[in-house]
Amino acid sequence: MVTLGYVPPQGRIPSPDMSHARIFAEHRSKWEVRGQYAIWTGSRAPGEARYRLLERVGRKVAPIEWPNGGAVMHRIAADREFMVENLAGYWLRLDVDSIWIEAPSSGGQYCMLIIGGSTGKPDAANVGWVCPKCGSSLAFKAFGRPLRDFPTFLTSADKWVDEFNSKPEARTCQECGTVHPESQKLAHDNALEST
Repeated sequence: MVTLGYVPPQGRIPSPDMSHARIFAEHRSKWEVRGQYAIWTGSRAPGEARYRLLERVGRKVAPIEWPNGGAVMHRIAADREFMVENLAGYWLRLDVDSIWIEAPSSGGQYCMLIIGGSTGKPDAANVGWVCPKCGSSLAFKAFGRPLRDFPTFLTSADKWVDEFNSKPEARTCQECGTVHPESQKLAHDNALEST
């Protein structure tokens, strides 16, 4: 049992592996793998396009946010399709719950997406697109064991985006004929860190 009064034999309490204060002060987007978690953190300055979590419910899209722009901590259930606007242009479905944290402040918007938390999970991820007009599925691709080699998963998803963008027929809805615009790749603008 650890108590607040515990002092290690070395005489000082070690700094935490991750902390909100350190992560949010960095003002950049990045992915880290920590144990059985893949964690994305990002921030936006005032006036920049905000990150926004969207969940797909049937053919409808539900934005996950407080109307007043307040803080959000939201569980994304396993097998629920979701997208983070301005982070990626595609929908993601995982076989494990994820957590979305959004903390607005005078310094901007701070967000965190936490994937994993169960041994061996996520063991499968689906990446894809839906028609922006009628909500029909356009193209989805399954990826196995993404957490075991998260950098490879990110690279593979980028290649899938390139393939989707290069084929107008793949972006054309078979139900209503709407052509999906070219998609944004998942933002991972610095080297992935892991421990």
